[in-house]
Amino acid sequence: MATKCGSGFSFKRNPEEAAKEAYDTAMQAAGATQCDIVVLFSTIGYQHEVLLSTLASLSNGAKLVGCTGEGVISFDFINESPFALSVMVIQSDELTFNVTRVTNVKAGCEIAGKKLGETITPFISDKTMSIWIFPDHLSMNYDAFLTAFENNLSAKHHIPIFGGGSADNWQFKNMYQFINNEVLSDSVVCLVITGALSVASDITHGCIPIGLEREVTKSEGNIVYEIDNRKVTDVLQEYVPEEDVANWHKLGIRCLCLGLKAPESLQKVHDDYIIRAMPIVDFATGSGRVSTELKPGTKIHMISRNPEKLLPNAELMAENISKQLNGAQPKFVLQIDCAGRGKVLRTDEKMAIQNKLQSFTKTEVPWIGLYCYGEMGPVAGKNYFHNFTVIIAAFY
Repeated sequence: MATKCGSGFSFKRNPEEAAKEAYDTAMQAAGATQCDIVVLFSTIGYQHEVLLSTLASLSNGAKLVGCTGEGVISFDFINESPFALSVMVIQSDELTFNVTRVTNVKAGCEIAGKKLGETITPFISDKTMSIWIFPDHLSMNYDAFLTAFENNLSAKHHIPIFGGGSADNWQFKNMYQFINNEVLSDSVVCLVITGALSVASDITHGCIPIGLEREVTKSEGNIVYEIDNRKVTDVLQEYVPEEDVANWHKLGIRCLCLGLKAPESLQKVHDDYIIRAMPIVDFATGSGRVSTELKPGTKIHMISRNPEKLLPNAELMAENISKQLNGAQPKFVLQIDCAGRGKVLRTDEKMAIQNKLQSFTKTEVPWIGLYCYGEMGPVAGKNYFHNFTVIIAAFY
């Protein structure tokens, strides 16, 4: 049998009908009568409990993992409406799939990372080839979580981690994680894939530094209070109109972020900067929240999207993945994409970029993707948290 895989999507508003349409399409594409794992990405408008119960019934209780996103992606398909979902199904006798989760993440990201690492250690072997992670983005300090997670994983080899922070429709209020028949928040859900597969992956963004180097002068954990001894909110107004700062979660965050100088080893294979978004701005304190820790003294540049870089970078990314595949055909592809790029580009621009990203495969392949609030993927053998990026992982 080897591995059978298929993907499908729907933008029907009725959750039962949408789940059935996407699942049936995926199963037909896979040429399978049953599956071992269902991956589900959905936008925020559905009754998600109904989606999960419908998929559980259709799949005879197959394992399930996923989350909500600002938008969903499939092969030659993008949809950011409140009612859209994408499904991938896999049946395999050469792969095993294990899912688990950790809750109450906001109470302590380091504790949550440690617990999840310990929980999945029994699933880890020398053949474990990837881990997918989907957290509640509002709960996360990614540095604390990922460090504790990997330190407690008990893995003897590098395991590439792919994933994204679950999202909503730019309200930054409610975002959900899915595991089996549970709809969760303030959690991290996890899929462990073990077996005889390889992965070709790449990461790119379309950002440029603007202005002179600046310095974080006051911070606590992942809250930045001052840059160059000035309130963060005051500094932001140098770069974007005051009304955009006032509506930061809808306008400013889509265009402006922070750039940390990347280590030399990373610059050679990725970029000069590691991108950090600031999803929350608090006018009462003049502060901004990032998803990792920025200590006082950290040197930064303000970073802006440059849409003109996106298309050539997508083409280069496809070429890099094609070289890694070396003629092999992917069995399935995971795409983790920044929610912001979905909102700053027209539909035709997004599809042009998507076509470039998918150009490394000559025929349609099972493909599932998510527009999310933060991305995770490896660079040069080390797992990183990213912002404003697109990550492609082709499993072959």
